[in-house]
Amino acid sequence: MQTTDTQIQYTWEQDAFDNAGEYSTAITVANGIHQFAAIWNPVSQTGYLGRWSPSTNKWLNLGGDFKNPINQMCTDNKGNVYLVGDRSGTGGDYVVKIYNSSSSSWTETGNNFKTPLSNICCDAYGNVFVAGGGENIQRFTLAFNTWVALTGKSFTDQISDMCISSNNTLFVLSSTLEGKYSVSYYDTQSTPGTAWNAIDLSSYGEVDVITCDGYGNLYFNTTSTIYVYNPTSNSFTDLKGSVPSYGDGVYDFFLTYIDNTLYFAGYGYTSEVTTSAFVKVYSYAVWTDITPPQFPVVKPPFVTVNDITSYEGKSNNILVASNQNYLLDGKKLNK
Repeated sequence: MQTTDTQIQYTWEQDAFDNAGEYSTAITVANGIHQFAAIWNPVSQTGYLGRWSPSTNKWLNLGGDFKNPINQMCTDNKGNVYLVGDRSGTGGDYVVKIYNSSSSSWTETGNNFKTPLSNICCDAYGNVFVAGGGENIQRFTLAFNTWVALTGKSFTDQISDMCISSNNTLFVLSSTLEGKYSVSYYDTQSTPGTAWNAIDLSSYGEVDVITCDGYGNLYFNTTSTIYVYNPTSNSFTDLKGSVPSYGDGVYDFFLTYIDNTLYFAGYGYTSEVTTSAFVKVYSYAVWTDITPPQFPVVKPPFVTVNDITSYEGKSNNILVASNQNYLLDGKKLNK
């Protein structure tokens, strides 16, 4: 099944998990090609790390064993996979678990967090940044096995998303109880205490997600469109990307950028018994809807998008994590 326009052609494949009812809650890619999925088994109430094996066409269970669905994950430049989640299932026991792809071994760190760790991202120098509800951002450096709190900015607001650009700028999206949104950004190679810069988004309404490109630009959604912000010129550009509107308002959005292409995915409740999920791409100044045919408009249990990423190949491909018993793999045939 293909979705086509004059510039982009995609075909979607469905990678099923071995156990009935399992689904992916987060995805990441190591070294551009190795696909990892955080998989949740609702029967055993266990979350584990899976890696796709092209030779067997199966997802390998690498362990990890969280007692709640894994919130988020990322990989560093050495192929290590970092996962954040609840270790005990009772709350108040949030940790970072690290899977070493070279030795197939696990380590655990950061087990002093008492609030949910909702965001994690890695830079190009082996640093990992973690944020959670009501706590300052922490930087973990694997080479020294050290944690350092990033000072110079007090995050008393709710942190909802983070990203790191290729020029090693950490962007942090946060909001106040009054619904005012802002992005703070920071050079990841600076020593703790270096002054943060801020982008005021309060005039743009609700902002849910951010992502960065290879030029230090920041992308974010509003309730109606997608914008790109250039920190150098301090300018905002409307990309004219229509954001779906949902009658019941409960939704999640995801943004990711690679190879001059912006991917936008999400879902929402259009009624108490209806969900709508979508995937769109922005390439060559054109938006294209490439929603997989596996996403029905109406189908209990609801189809939700849990994460989106892309990976290298003959042409850069895209992965979409879903709460259904599959992970969708989109092949970009041409540009």
